[in-house]
Amino acid sequence: MQLTDSFAVTEVSGALMAFLFAILSIAAVYYFYRNIYPPQSNWVGIYLRTSRLIILILLSMQVAMLAVHFVTSSERRKVIGILVDASESMDQYDEIPFKDMLSEIEKLSTSVGKNHKVKSYLFDSALRDFNPTSEAKGQLTNISNSMSEFERETRDERVSSLIIFTDGRANQGEAPEIFSKNFPFPVHVIGVGKNESILDISISSILTAPIAFMEDSISVRIGIASRGFGGSSTELRIYDGDSLLEVRNVILPNDGFLNEEVIYLLLPEEGEHLIKAKLMPLEGEETDKNNARMTSVNVLSKKKDVLLLSGAPSADFVFMKNLLKNEEDIVLTAAVQSIKGKWYQSESPVLNREYDVLIFIGYPSDNSSDSDIQKLIANIESTHASLFYVEGSSVNYNKLNKFSGFLPALLMSTTASHRYEEVKLQLSETGKYHPFTRHSEYATETIDLWNALPPGYVSSVGIEPKSGSVILLSEKSGNMNTEGGRPIFLLSEKGGRKSAMLMVTGSYMFDMLLIGIGNYSETWGKTVLQGINWLSVHDAPSRISVKTDKQLYSQGERVKFDAVVYDEYYEPMEDIDIQVNLTKDSNPSKEYQFNMVNFSSGRYSGEYLSKSPGRYKYKVVAEKGEINMGEYSGEFRVEEYSPEFALLGRNESVLVNIAKNTGGTYTPYELFEPDSLKFEEETYRKRSNAEFMVWNDVRLMFILLVFLAGEWILRKRSGLL
Repeated sequence: MQLTDSFAVTEVSGALMAFLFAILSIAAVYYFYRNIYPPQSNWVGIYLRTSRLIILILLSMQVAMLAVHFVTSSERRKVIGILVDASESMDQYDEIPFKDMLSEIEKLSTSVGKNHKVKSYLFDSALRDFNPTSEAKGQLTNISNSMSEFERETRDERVSSLIIFTDGRANQGEAPEIFSKNFPFPVHVIGVGKNESILDISISSILTAPIAFMEDSISVRIGIASRGFGGSSTELRIYDGDSLLEVRNVILPNDGFLNEEVIYLLLPEEGEHLIKAKLMPLEGEETDKNNARMTSVNVLSKKKDVLLLSGAPSADFVFMKNLLKNEEDIVLTAAVQSIKGKWYQSESPVLNREYDVLIFIGYPSDNSSDSDIQKLIANIESTHASLFYVEGSSVNYNKLNKFSGFLPALLMSTTASHRYEEVKLQLSETGKYHPFTRHSEYATETIDLWNALPPGYVSSVGIEPKSGSVILLSEKSGNMNTEGGRPIFLLSEKGGRKSAMLMVTGSYMFDMLLIGIGNYSETWGKTVLQGINWLSVHDAPSRISVKTDKQLYSQGERVKFDAVVYDEYYEPMEDIDIQVNLTKDSNPSKEYQFNMVNFSSGRYSGEYLSKSPGRYKYKVVAEKGEINMGEYSGEFRVEEYSPEFALLGRNESVLVNIAKNTGGTYTPYELFEPDSLKFEEETYRKRSNAEFMVWNDVRLMFILLVFLAGEWILRKRSGLL
């Protein structure tokens, strides 16, 4: 195809005035320079006349503010994009080998490239260059992000259509059937993989409490799904690490249904336990990569001693007391202060005994005695007890400020104002996975539970998060691209001491208001109990604190490391070099290393992409110059389960919706014919404007100065000045 280019001058402004000035300049030069006295050689005379003429013409053009407008126009080919899913699941289909598919796609690219400009890419969680010899090894599929990246790559070009080859197993990022509704050009979707006759059994979920006690049994809830094996049976095996705990024969559900097996375990040893549920494979299964799932449980050695204090009678106190007093693993001491400052019980609560967690609801109040406050402060300092402050209208902020050293945020004002406003709460990214606020192994389910809660009443007193604190809840922002507004619920873990701060009053309504509409989820009650479990675990004080966002990961997930290094006063330090050294149990001689980055006031972060299952150990070394500031060791586990095999076969409903939303077409790969695709016209005219303005052109000013300087030198040497 022959492509053409054209160039045109569309407008010249100031030309007439510049022309008149130029004529006058020529006349002036001829009049004043027809004779040069004293007489000079011919070349000096020619140079002086020419130089003065050029100078006057350039000055006349600048005085006239001459401007020339250009337009260039070129005929260009429209772009056809080709995206090929290179995630692991794409290499599962024997009838469509991935390498053969790439060869066919390369032929398609050559054919389409005769009339269009073709841009081909592979993708899994992100876009990468097309290579016909690549293998399908991606462990996550993010269709929406890949479409978005392609749009950015071609933002300066005209795209005719996009062709996507995928099985539709989108397990990361925004749902593509929703994202595609605003996509700017047609998407032709080629569906890869089986759509019928898939035989498979899988564990769809495994869930248990994140913290338990040695003397208590824990329940493990296991979701089991199957396709084509309804009514058949197989063995379900439960492991604690590598130790087999229980074997149970289970009946598999029919297609589209889910069975839940509940297993009760007694874990006699203190520490972190990795519980694995595994279904023994059956003959004819499509894959056994989704037959096992894992979860983690932290087993503690004793019950928790909790002190609950309220600055005044309140519904929040009643709700919290009733919730905690029925828990077998909690020893509760609860007390309410009267308007005269005394305690309603006949005897004052013992404030200087050892507690695991102290909960203040609107405490201390105006009537709280200084002696009680000093006892509590001394108690926290000596025992490293965790403090959980819950906002209440009875609080005296000046007195609460005495506990500021133990709280995750600073009070911006201690004015005794108790104004509250209704706001909708938003779960942060950390809140989706933190043991305090996580209520499902699936982040989307946890988000749905929190979104279902009614608004909260938030204090007007501003708070400023301390360095190292973590925000779990914030005020919901109207901007979809922001994390949220002011912080509402914060945590801190500093020097072996933990604390939490909830700036919402009337939190009991989170659950109670939902009873009347039949939507009672116990979200807030579970949050309190899980939070007390987390707060009750006290680590020994350390100069370096390192945490991964979870203990257990699926293949392809990013392991996020957070670290804080403290000085002798337990204040976060900056300008520290922190290196993470990773080894895997199956290959301890091979080590992975990366450095963490200081991203905010003494907080450091780093990431590792979990590629293969196994137990990983990490050693973190912190240095300042040549001084070793401390070391920290830990471990995490990557389970055998891969999100790529959570759903088998072709996810046809997603693929059909992508095509429908964008005005494209959907075709199964086995029926695909390249000639069946219809594209927009092959070329388009691209116009671009340019403007050349003499009066501010640096190059012409430089020429002007050169000629002026040359004329001055000749005049000086020839005695003409």
